[in-house]
Amino acid sequence: MVTPAQDRGRMLLAVWLVAFVLRALNTQALLADPLFYNPLGGNAPYLLLAERVAGGALLPDGAFTVNSPLYAYILAAIYKAFGVGSLYAARLVAAAADSGTCVLVAVLAERHFGRVAGWSAGLLMAAYRPSIFFAGEIAPVPYTLFLLTLSILLLDGKARWWSFAAAGVALGLATGTRPNLLLAGLMALGVPVARSLPRARRLAGAVALGLVVGLAPVALLNLAASGSFTLLTLSGGHNLYIGHNPAAQPQYTLPAALDGDIFQTMKELAEEVEGRALRPEEVSGYYTRRAVAYMVRNPGREASLTAKRALMLVNDFEATTYANIDYQGSYSPVLRWTPTFAWLLALALPGMLLIWSRGRFHLWIPFIVATISVLGFFYIARLRIVMIPTLAVSAGAAVARVTQLWRSSARRPIAIAAALALLGFTVAEVPLLRSDPSNDWNKAGGVLRVMGRYAEAETALERARTANPRNPNTYLNLAVLYRVLDRTSEADAAAATADSLQAAEEGQSSGFLEAVRQP
Repeated sequence: MVTPAQDRGRMLLAVWLVAFVLRALNTQALLADPLFYNPLGGNAPYLLLAERVAGGALLPDGAFTVNSPLYAYILAAIYKAFGVGSLYAARLVAAAADSGTCVLVAVLAERHFGRVAGWSAGLLMAAYRPSIFFAGEIAPVPYTLFLLTLSILLLDGKARWWSFAAAGVALGLATGTRPNLLLAGLMALGVPVARSLPRARRLAGAVALGLVVGLAPVALLNLAASGSFTLLTLSGGHNLYIGHNPAAQPQYTLPAALDGDIFQTMKELAEEVEGRALRPEEVSGYYTRRAVAYMVRNPGREASLTAKRALMLVNDFEATTYANIDYQGSYSPVLRWTPTFAWLLALALPGMLLIWSRGRFHLWIPFIVATISVLGFFYIARLRIVMIPTLAVSAGAAVARVTQLWRSSARRPIAIAAALALLGFTVAEVPLLRSDPSNDWNKAGGVLRVMGRYAEAETALERARTANPRNPNTYLNLAVLYRVLDRTSEADAAAATADSLQAAEEGQSSGFLEAVRQP
């Protein structure tokens, strides 16, 4: 006879296996992508630092300016285990961690809403397309979600000092991979009171102590590398300014003029305005003050940006930067056929009413942090995905509740739940942004050209041109390829088109640069 514990263990094992198999299949399919072993873009600083750390140079060059300080050290640990540059292993380790997150979500859902909820939440998280996408990318998201969800589970347990201290440590480490989660750490201090636990102050103190321990590695690395105290990263100020300036957009939009080392470029712009050299530690405060001043002077536009960001927060579109989910979907059937945010929101919306209570305040922490981060900075997939554990648990609760209602033939509540689900799906499907995988096809074309696979390179660049006919990089890459192939007239035409498009793009970037240069 199977005991409840054995049955529960089988459920959690099944969830982990389904999640890992889907992520492993996605990784295997992406081996055909020329960018798999040649990642180009925002993850380059993490790869370079990881190689240095794996080689024994533990300190960064000064205080961290990247958005996820601890991620390079996670990569370095993988390099030490599997060899420097082991990107296949790095993706599988991330897949294993993300599969663990699915198990943690299943435990939370089952604990509060029963076995049906556990199965539903865990399997939905396992099959969620953006989670699979990020698990196959060289990005910190899988570790961020695992540590965040683990902390919520630890806060959900019995009122034990060690459990709440461990939750604080997990949140501190999660913050090292995504600094905006510092807000989650502060919110966790209020969980003992919200849950009406005995000795609430003592438990809050345990969370605080754990949080300090979890934050210490990044702070100490910063201190050792720069000689000054920086809690996490120096990138917060300029990121805030990117979202709050006269040229700001609701989504993350990086002007072409800032390609390369964004922090260094923003530092140089600030020094140009100030007429003096700025220490790296001064740059974040400088842009924070500029952003706050702009918000105070322009409340109407800020309200408009906030409203648009709220709509994007619940939109099906995944605004990614390091890689494009639709580009990878051209190689991976897993990414083409798994459920998107619209389906998750549709199932979660009825369930969010079920988890609304003070005793379940901690279940809301991921959702609240993601919402504040997007509204406060800009919409980008890496900020939004933090809310997914809350939505997955809510979806599991909804499925469990509707199952109960169906068995009792309660038609009216089922109709209400269906109406809420339809509302969520409809709102998410409103077309607000258009996917543009042209940069990824450009990178692929460049890599294929260097590899001597010219026909495939031309095909990739043609796909880039189809995706976005106004991307000047496509024509620059085509010009280089045509010259290699001795197609001189086509190369000249492509170069002329690139010059024209670059002039137009520089005009669009000038608004941002002029805003920065205003004293």
